[in-house]
Amino acid sequence: MLPPVRVVVTAMVATGCAAASIAPQSGPPAASAVQPRTRCAGATEIPNSGGGDAALPRLCVAPASLSQRGIRQRGSWSNDDRVRVTHGGLLLAVGDGSGLPIGGDHAPIGLESGLDALEHALRPALKEAPCTEACVIAAFERANAAMYAFQAAFKPIFDEELSKTRDDRAGAERRAWHRVARAYFGFVSETAVVTVSASVTALVFDGRYATIGQVGTTRAYRCRSGNLELLLPDQSQNPDARLGDDGNPSYGLATARLGLGPTATVLTRSVEVLPADRFILVSDGVWSVVPAASIAQACTLATASAISAALASAAHTALDDLTIAVAIVSAAGID
Repeated sequence: MLPPVRVVVTAMVATGCAAASIAPQSGPPAASAVQPRTRCAGATEIPNSGGGDAALPRLCVAPASLSQRGIRQRGSWSNDDRVRVTHGGLLLAVGDGSGLPIGGDHAPIGLESGLDALEHALRPALKEAPCTEACVIAAFERANAAMYAFQAAFKPIFDEELSKTRDDRAGAERRAWHRVARAYFGFVSETAVVTVSASVTALVFDGRYATIGQVGTTRAYRCRSGNLELLLPDQSQNPDARLGDDGNPSYGLATARLGLGPTATVLTRSVEVLPADRFILVSDGVWSVVPAASIAQACTLATASAISAALASAAHTALDDLTIAVAIVSAAGID
């Protein structure tokens, strides 16, 4: 059973992470709190939050990621998943744009803007201050607002297009979304289905903790001492399902999505981080076809890139697009 998680309904207008950050302590640190210079051997050092964390050994994180099309997306159809790994792996995010159940050529304009907003909102916290669950919630609020803005832009354009052909609502909707996409991004394929809402899971490292935020059917796992833990329940109509009898992924029908409305239900959780922990974020194209035991087995591999590759290989039969972000935590050395 999953431990209790925090559930927050975000507002469309949000404040940044600064309001949720903990003010730094005044005055210089005591001499005993100053640590020797550490090294992470090509990985990224996780900043300490201050307070009691300052006396603890430093940790490093080494990330890897990949995203590729599923079987049903081969040929000219596109991948509507996205992955972000920034600040050397201190921020990981996996997103799955909401497209047609049968696949297709998608332009996930909302997801791109949402991940941009998420990263921008978290940037000050990643560099300067602790990032708590409140900080992650504020970032998801920013992302939801950025994505939902496309819905507001769409409505008057749709009405205009519909007035030209009253009997073709589907055509008017497609043309309106293409106009919105071109206005914001300059180009979109004429065959693409423009999508705005998405499932998103993000993880932020800060001191001795990792904080996860999630909306929809993407997932986050932690591997520790051979045990695999699902960190948050995904918001799927059928989270235990695999591929349906018709070959379509019924598991991917989300009960919540980012950017779908002026508010979004965000699940959050903070967990302690220890050396040798492995964190894995995946889209439903992975967890729907790769059993938990296989994910746990992949966790035993030595590098983040090897884990990513093993999971992609295990999910090679996926109809849906598959996206993976991995981070391995280690203890920092001392010069």
